[in-house]
Amino acid sequence: GSADASIANNTVTIASKKAGSQDYSIQLVQADIPLEKGYEYEFSFDAWAAANRKMKAKLCAPDRGWVNYFGDVSVDLSTQKKHYSYKFTMDAKTDPNARLDFNMGATKSVDTINIANVKLVKLGKAKIVARKDMKKDKNDLVYNGEFEFSAKQWEFYKYDTNSCDLAVDSTKQEAQISIRDTKDVDWKIQLMQKKIPLSKGKTYRLTFDAWSTIPRKMKYACQRDGAMWKQKYGVEDWTAYNEAPTCDLTTKKQTFTQEFTMNADDDSNVILTFSMGTIDKNISTEHDIFLDNVKLVPIN
Repeated sequence: GSADASIANNTVTIASKKAGSQDYSIQLVQADIPLEKGYEYEFSFDAWAAANRKMKAKLCAPDRGWVNYFGDVSVDLSTQKKHYSYKFTMDAKTDPNARLDFNMGATKSVDTINIANVKLVKLGKAKIVARKDMKKDKNDLVYNGEFEFSAKQWEFYKYDTNSCDLAVDSTKQEAQISIRDTKDVDWKIQLMQKKIPLSKGKTYRLTFDAWSTIPRKMKYACQRDGAMWKQKYGVEDWTAYNEAPTCDLTTKKQTFTQEFTMNADDDSNVILTFSMGTIDKNISTEHDIFLDNVKLVPIN
């Protein structure tokens, strides 16, 4: 990527020339930011652009494999100056050298971006929430299905680290998966929750809200943990107990519901997966998928 930066009136202006092939091809960064484990922080800034476009923001760990402490959150910019604010908890080990990144590369637009009033405020000790308290319905087998506690209890898998990112907006409390390339198969982008117990002969109801910035398909499954199966029996088996249906996402929020019966033997290590890689065709258009209100309950 290629860009020029200038500062005037307490505002940094980034004028991009070439977007580059990666989101980090154009960056505004600040290093040596101390983050303390167990504390809540508020990250905020003002931003706007010469035309509607996107950028990304995160706090990451350059000394620890570039893991994200917060973000990558996709920021929708308009021509109007807007204030953005996010709260997050530092769950990882204290890091004296975290880094703040604004990433502006690998986008269709190279319109100028303005950023001002960047703040990271330490709010105080974060409230410790037990796993059992991360669900509102005691019969629900999914923890933190409303994403009230960021992405806790969820795992995000991406085969290609540059293909997608996960962020949870602390205000809207919904998962946002920003996708740049779906690659070649569905499982190369997945949001999942492990160790869900299903009992033979029981019927379950799975519900969730989902939508996308473009019409596309998504696959979801309650499946066997193939890695654990291989350790036990020497061969992978990712059997989907709910037959892994596909749903059609639109730009409007929809509630999807499936009822299924567990016909296999009891399994206490089921994985609930939402697969967002290639379903029927590769998608290289940048887009976002949103998930919320995920629930799995027995109904008999």
